[in-house]
Amino acid sequence: MRYNEADIGTNIALNEKLRAAEFDIRLPDVDENVVPSAFFEDVKMATSRRERWEVDDRRMYLGFFSFGTLMMYRDLDHENWTNGLKPHDHKSLRRMFVTG
Repeated sequence: MRYNEADIGTNIALNEKLRAAEFDIRLPDVDENVVPSAFFEDVKMATSRRERWEVDDRRMYLGFFSFGTLMMYRDLDHENWTNGLKPHDHKSLRRMFVTG
């Protein structure tokens, strides 16, 4: 495996899964300035209250994930809307989903 000089970033799918109500865990963001040892310590802190969870900073797992619907899911999440607006307040969305 080789680094291809692509931008380094946060695993959005994993963050969303861990942020969900069943876990309520917020992982630190990742960018090109990340220090791996500090990142793993932050992840250990974020997951410390979960029984039987551990962070093994000596192993890596690769996987392929589909992000097609994830961005739509994030767009409709009311926590991502500013100024007190919610998805159901948006005129175009109301026309698509509200009948009558």
